[in-house]
Amino acid sequence: MMLTQHTQRFMKKIWILDMEKQTQNKPNLTQNKANSKPIKPKTKPIQTQSMLSMAAHKPAIKPLSLSTFRFTSPASKCIISSKMLSLNSQKVLLLISYIIVCLCTGCAFNPITGQQELMLFPEKQDLEIGQQYAPEIEKELGGKIEDEDLQNYIDSVGQKIARISHRPNWEYHYVAVNDKSINASALPGGYIFITKGMLEKLQSESQLAAILAHETAHVVARDTSNAISNQIGLSLILAAATSGQSSGAVMTAAELSRRIIGLRYSRQDEREADIAGLDYMVVAGYNPYGIIETMKMLEAQRKETVVEFLSSHPPPGNRIAYLSQRIKTKNHNLDVLNIGKQQYSNAVLDRLITQD
Repeated sequence: MMLTQHTQRFMKKIWILDMEKQTQNKPNLTQNKANSKPIKPKTKPIQTQSMLSMAAHKPAIKPLSLSTFRFTSPASKCIISSKMLSLNSQKVLLLISYIIVCLCTGCAFNPITGQQELMLFPEKQDLEIGQQYAPEIEKELGGKIEDEDLQNYIDSVGQKIARISHRPNWEYHYVAVNDKSINASALPGGYIFITKGMLEKLQSESQLAAILAHETAHVVARDTSNAISNQIGLSLILAAATSGQSSGAVMTAAELSRRIIGLRYSRQDEREADIAGLDYMVVAGYNPYGIIETMKMLEAQRKETVVEFLSSHPPPGNRIAYLSQRIKTKNHNLDVLNIGKQQYSNAVLDRLITQD
């Protein structure tokens, strides 16, 4: 396989770095030359050597750090970072092979951050995971609320967010489920769930939009896909999804579904989803203070009971600060942005009461 230009430059960088280290380790032969006597070599010098034989006579390469190398060219802006990894001369080839694999799989563009990010699987697998696990997760969360009008209302608010998101051409599904916990979660491929417990605590359509916009941002950025890959293992997820319908396979899918529901995102992912969600809800026509009100509600609930949503999300306190600051700097015309308290009460709260 022909090496890419990036890989060739990387290999050259390793070679130069190694030669510099060898030069640093050589004694200064010119120092005190007048007082030094020439030393005859005990063996004959090698007259001609190939590149391979030169490598065989080189001293061992000192440990290198993987964090030394950053790919920032226009064609590949991935930044490969990790903890410091020691490499000896036998592991250099393994490192190069790893870099080649990373470059061949390519980077995926994150439209929220505007950056290329290393992604080890294609978008079509997002949809595959979502389709396979959405029914199982829906079951784990108590099943869909059997109220078509309520479901249509939830989905209509979500679709307003989806249409103005960075990935408007994806297919999104917004579903209200019977689980009593205060929670919402997202699956790769556009599947977003909000629990009955969360719906009962919200007071307006703008607050509902805030929750759905936040989860939509996670889908758009493919944060859930990365979290699955890092915390569970993509191969395990796909294997369980395609292993058939035996009782053992169903149990495996159920366990993995519970783990998906409990996925944790990084603080950076959460901050980006907060800000993108805020921007989404405003563009969709909702008052941005809906997200501030929702954070305050979650903070108050946290003092009284376990809030499942906060078990996989950072505490609301510092999030309120940077979201409030962003709202102030944007100078939105709040008079034309929807709050929708009465609409939400009619479409959700009143209907939930009749079900109980």
